[in-house]
Amino acid sequence: MKEVIYRYTNAAIETINHLLWPARCVSCDSFAQEQHLFLCADCWQELMGVVGGDYCRCCGREISPFALIEYRCGNCRQLQTDIEALARTGLYDGPLRNIILSYKNGNSELAKYLGKFARAALQSAHFRKEIDIFVPVPLHWSRKLSRGYNQSELLAGILTKEYPRKLRPKISKDLVRIRRTPSQPTMATDSQRAANVAGAFAVRPGHKLTGKTVCLVDDVRTSGATLRECAKTLKNEKVGKIYAFVIAMASRVAQA
Repeated sequence: MKEVIYRYTNAAIETINHLLWPARCVSCDSFAQEQHLFLCADCWQELMGVVGGDYCRCCGREISPFALIEYRCGNCRQLQTDIEALARTGLYDGPLRNIILSYKNGNSELAKYLGKFARAALQSAHFRKEIDIFVPVPLHWSRKLSRGYNQSELLAGILTKEYPRKLRPKISKDLVRIRRTPSQPTMATDSQRAANVAGAFAVRPGHKLTGKTVCLVDDVRTSGATLRECAKTLKNEKVGKIYAFVIAMASRVAQA
């Protein structure tokens, strides 16, 4: 009886809250139909169009499954890279792009919503059970201080909850950014992006990453320069296999 009363009381409170403080869509700011939803019906439908789908497990770009060989597209098939494979949630477009931009600009509470899609995407990654440690792509200390949090660290914490408690990969913050760089979207070409982050990362002395299988975590991948530089830095420290997980894959003209 107490459970029934509790359930109906919560339903009544939710209804009153919805009347007094209608939920707003975090993508377009229109009214959401339900208090517990964070998107309106139109944005939900649009979001479903940019998440999931077939993509290259090396570069993250959308591609027909018939064009994939061993998870890779034609451009990546002969590519030598320190990153074994990549998993992502969707494309950096529409509502997903709007949510990520809001998330990176002070709305850290959106991590729990992005995390739902991220955990679902991680479930489909063939390397999920191999991961020993999640390594968030670090922010420079000054940028983290001004923002108040590292969005990749929050996402990594949510991804660990995909695993049973006793089997959860650890989160390492031993990868650090030692040089503050201009934002990658301000770079016009892939070579400029690569030069921008070259030598920008280091691993703390006394780390416990040697021989471990790690998964880099970031919010958006565009050219892949940041992830590649992070992977190169980790490989120099004798890390084992390296995988990557991102929320969204951006086009070359997208601005993160």
